Amino acid sequence: MCQPCSGAAPSPPGPWFRGKVRWPHGCWPRSPRAESKALSKKTSDGEPVHSFKTLLRDLATVVKNRVQPKAEGTEPFDITTTPTSHQKRVIDLLKIRL
Repeated sequence: MCQPCSGAAPSPPGPWFRGKVRWPHGCWPRSPRAESKALSKKTSDGEPVHSFKTLLRDLATVVKNRVQPKAEGTEPFDITTTPTSHQKRVIDLLKIRL
């Protein structure tokens, strides 16, 4: 599998590449680690691999719901769904406050 390239000859991607030939169209083949992630659809720590689109779809399940109790005189309140461990990691990395 080839990683997209801009047409300019890129430099070798890493030490694992030594002695390998660049593909005819100017791209370098994937590293063994990247190939493993592509085949298993999991990162090295077991988390799912996402595209930007699927990551947003996954994060969209974390929502805040406004609850209006039926009991008289009770104020409405918000409940936020509990993020999964993967969602929590992404939320922390993006420094999002829930």
